[in-house]
Amino acid sequence: MKSVILFLCYFAAIPAFAARQCSQGNGSDRLEMPGGYVAQVVASADKPGQCRASITTQDGKTVYELTDREIALNPISGKDVNGDGKPDAVIETHPARGACCWNYYVITPGEEQPLLRQFATSVPLNFEDKLGDGKVEIWTREFAFDGVDGFPHSESPMPLIFFRMKGANVYNVSQLFWTDYQREIEDAKNGISKEDAEALTKEEGENAKPPQEGDPKAIHLRSVRALVLTVVLDYLYADRGPDAWRTISEMWPILDRQRIRQLILRNRMRGILSEINRTPTPTTAKQ
Repeated sequence: MKSVILFLCYFAAIPAFAARQCSQGNGSDRLEMPGGYVAQVVASADKPGQCRASITTQDGKTVYELTDREIALNPISGKDVNGDGKPDAVIETHPARGACCWNYYVITPGEEQPLLRQFATSVPLNFEDKLGDGKVEIWTREFAFDGVDGFPHSESPMPLIFFRMKGANVYNVSQLFWTDYQREIEDAKNGISKEDAEALTKEEGENAKPPQEGDPKAIHLRSVRALVLTVVLDYLYADRGPDAWRTISEMWPILDRQRIRQLILRNRMRGILSEINRTPTPTTAKQ
């Protein structure tokens, strides 16, 4: 049951693309923004099978545009995304199936340099005022632990992570959402019996003789390890590091604790934290 919940939670983090978008030259969307600006996506007039996103002034002057195979206006467009009191537009470009990446362009019409920030991520992002306080969060689920340590996708821990923008900078605000992490921690802990925890801590380390394929006990303990790692990562991503490492000390196989700590830190730095802060490669966007 827990593996099903994890699987569903992961896909619950994927935003529903705008109902009106342009895909491979079909579809359109339009948003009138404060100040007389218009954001829209339409089929490209000169590139068959492509879509064009643009932001124009009231008199039709283009202040920003880009072309891609699939483009949408994120529903947050028209709100203040970066906390400067000015409305922004967020344009998304979506990858072909099996390709990378999702691209997000945060644009402030009226600025000399309207493109405020671009994100290129392996997983889709949500832009939402989750706390209802007028501040927009950018959130998703971490992908860096999908398949880690041989876990199937359905058991892989994928903790939530939350950001906000201030100007052009992005900062982590996951600690504000402790109750979200707490619910998932409690759910994972409820799936770990006292007997399972005792059996797991007595397992040998990574050099132990591997279990026979299909061994029910080994399969069960693998799922227990996945639940423990879910607890650890939820603590870590909620900015409660001491609780994360204490969980490792109390519930992980004794001879394997150093390795798993190193693995966690290495994968974390290769995940969404690195992607959200990297400088994307040049695109077809025009300012």
